Amino acid sequence: MSKNEIIHRIALGILLLFICSISFRLGYTNAIKESQERSDVKCLHSDSPDEMSRFRQDVHARLKVELGRLPRSFSSPSESKDSSQFPRMMRNFAAGALRVSRDDILKEYDFGVPLKKVLDEDVDAMILYNSQSSLPSDQKLRDAAANGVKNDDGPIAKVTVSQAMEKCDTLNTVFLPLRAPHAPGLNECYALIGSFESYHINRWMRMPIFTDYNTKERQLNKDLTLRHVGRITLAKGVDDFTPPELW
Repeated sequence: MSKNEIIHRIALGILLLFICSISFRLGYTNAIKESQERSDVKCLHSDSPDEMSRFRQDVHARLKVELGRLPRSFSSPSESKDSSQFPRMMRNFAAGALRVSRDDILKEYDFGVPLKKVLDEDVDAMILYNSQSSLPSDQKLRDAAANGVKNDDGPIAKVTVSQAMEKCDTLNTVFLPLRAPHAPGLNECYALIGSFESYHINRWMRMPIFTDYNTKERQLNKDLTLRHVGRITLAKGVDDFTPPELW
């Protein structure tokens, strides 16, 4: 039994306890009233409508307090069944993910780019799916892509290139720089934003606004906010672009 199911049963028990208390109170009140009517005893009853209304308000207030003490991770059974590795707010552009061997996908498709060698380490490529219909047809692979897996290699399942590409009508590729886990260099982040499709990569860096040609005043400054720069702008404050030879 999962933790969420245990918490849900505890909350349900508390709710049933208060419902039973209300039912007992109402039953007891009705029994007193019937007894008085049968014996023609004319006396004021302590459980007036106002008192019953206050009693119900107290019960609801106490129930709210008890439920508020439950952990914030509590979720209903219908919510706990949703184990997708992508939240609902992202599923209109990220419905699932799988990984394939980088070498295999570069051999399968001629991307026209050189292959950067990595010594003594296997490198995988991640495939991101934008809809349920783009996921592989095999149910196990669909579940793995949408919900992830539990193994020593991480939550993203590894499949063959043909399995990963089975339902893809198009394939958009983005090449990212390879970097060792603790190697020096820029701390780069990548934002995937659902909007109108664009084939242009925007580049933002913590750079000052260039006002002169003094490179010391143009270098990357981690205390500044990110601003849009050109793709040829380097962290040392210069624009580096070598035009290709046309002859």
